Amino acid sequence: MTDLRIIPDEPWAEARETYRRFAAEDRPGSPWEVPFDPRPRYPVNLIKASLVLAAGCVVIAALWLL
Repeated sequence: MTDLRIIPDEPWAEARETYRRFAAEDRPGSPWEVPFDPRPRYPVNLIKASLVLAAGCVVIAALWLL
């Protein structure tokens, strides 16, 4: 009789082998040598959020006037 299992006996074996291979690779450079950028990132997100809010208000006002 043939084995009709859909789920293999070791479902994570391929993933473990992939991570084992990644861990053995030589990676150029050092992550600690990346220069630190102390600038805050929130103004860009704040500008985007305010533009989306303004566009939403324009759409709601246009629908309200119909």
